[in-house]
Amino acid sequence: MNTKFYMKSEVENSNFSHTEKRWAVLHIWLRQLQAELSQGLNSALIIYSDNQNAIRLATTDCYKPKTKHIDIRLHFVRENIVNSKVKFLFVNGCNMVADNLTKGVTFEKHLFCISKMGLRSGGSLRRSQKKFDLEDTINIKIEDNGEGKTKSKKGGELQKHRSNIIEILMNSNATPIRCRGGVGYACCFCAEQFPDPADLKRHTIESHDEKTKLNFMKGKDIHKFHVKLDITNLKCIICHSSIDTLEKLIDHLKIVHKKTMFTDIKNQVLPFKFDSERLACFICMNVYHKFKTLLEHMNIHYRNFICKVCDAGFVSRAILTQHAESHKLGSFKCDHCPKIFDTARKKRSHEKCVHTHSDTLNKCGYCSEKFKDYRKKERHLIEVHGINNNLKCQACEKTFTNQKEHTVHVKRLHLMDRRHNCTECDMTFFSSAELKSHFVKHTGLRKFECEVCHKAYGRKKTLREHMRIHADDRRFKCEYCGQAFVQKCSWRGHMRAKHGEQV
Repeated sequence: MNTKFYMKSEVENSNFSHTEKRWAVLHIWLRQLQAELSQGLNSALIIYSDNQNAIRLATTDCYKPKTKHIDIRLHFVRENIVNSKVKFLFVNGCNMVADNLTKGVTFEKHLFCISKMGLRSGGSLRRSQKKFDLEDTINIKIEDNGEGKTKSKKGGELQKHRSNIIEILMNSNATPIRCRGGVGYACCFCAEQFPDPADLKRHTIESHDEKTKLNFMKGKDIHKFHVKLDITNLKCIICHSSIDTLEKLIDHLKIVHKKTMFTDIKNQVLPFKFDSERLACFICMNVYHKFKTLLEHMNIHYRNFICKVCDAGFVSRAILTQHAESHKLGSFKCDHCPKIFDTARKKRSHEKCVHTHSDTLNKCGYCSEKFKDYRKKERHLIEVHGINNNLKCQACEKTFTNQKEHTVHVKRLHLMDRRHNCTECDMTFFSSAELKSHFVKHTGLRKFECEVCHKAYGRKKTLREHMRIHADDRRFKCEYCGQAFVQKCSWRGHMRAKHGEQV
């Protein structure tokens, strides 16, 4: 079994160059190790050093101007390397285990170092138990013009947010969601995606341990910090109590279990519940087709940062900054075509959708096939992969294959949206196309002519129905006597007159 040793020291001597200092340090430590560990070493002594100059000097015969005055007695290390008694390997400074003994390190680096040293905690390692007391270190007193004021330490608010979310993950079954990808909901700790949020929750709880959760949101900027959290069937894993909301869980952990939970900061954790077939906001019960739309809606309930222009609220400062660009009006020309937009945000969106990323926006998450149109991608998912996300109307139980058809149906039939008014009569219509088709009644214009009998019609749809007469397309058939008809009106008249049935 190889013996490993991490070298992290310096000898203070102004007569030596930096490389010569490292060289002397290696010599001193090796002499001590040879005296203490010479018995029972059956293999080469592996020494990890973060100084490449010292390693190069020990493993090569070339000499540099700054190393030529090193005492010849110190070169016994090279002989031990040749005899395979010592082996030098380079380790990056961020992975140097000896840092735990020579300098102050972060809590995450401390965990890394003690795991490499083979040390273990006597109990379950909790961030709130092992890390320094955040309440004592985050808030510090400063003097300003002779008056004592409390000011948050730099990075203190972010540490509070991270401390809160880690306590939540450690002491409950709540699981974070990275995003909604091409396949499904993505795990925050690996690249796995799951169409069902319940599968993601099960995967996170079973596959990722406490050590992984301790690094959650590490290195995140406070301006971009916000967490998407699945709180379906939320429970405290300490006392197994069922809890309804995230706010109640925070109070429960703080009051009942005496956990350190900071309540003097903005709540930037967005909770979601997936306990029904419909994707809905559990606060106001609004139903949405896409998780992205629901995520944008949650800004209404978490108004941490307010836009001064339109009074819209957002959960994080980064989202507010992106939104603020929509108020900066001007003339922005597309870099690829002559189109001009009034905001830079519209320009970037156009360039991304049309010119630069048009092939990657509609990409199948299962087979990586690319599509230029979203509807083609939806059709591909249904026909090839069997992914059918039908939408059901809550008023009449009718189902739709995409969100646009569902929205048009609800607005047209149930909300009675008639915003297009006829100027010649009192009739109103849902779309401008319907108004245009209706206006033919007032103009009397007949520009669609049959090529067979030269009969003219005001609408193209009427001409297509007329052409079925010449094609003898009898698609409407009586289920009683078998007689077929070209036009639906003829079939309805037959059913009423011959069979006494209203259809």
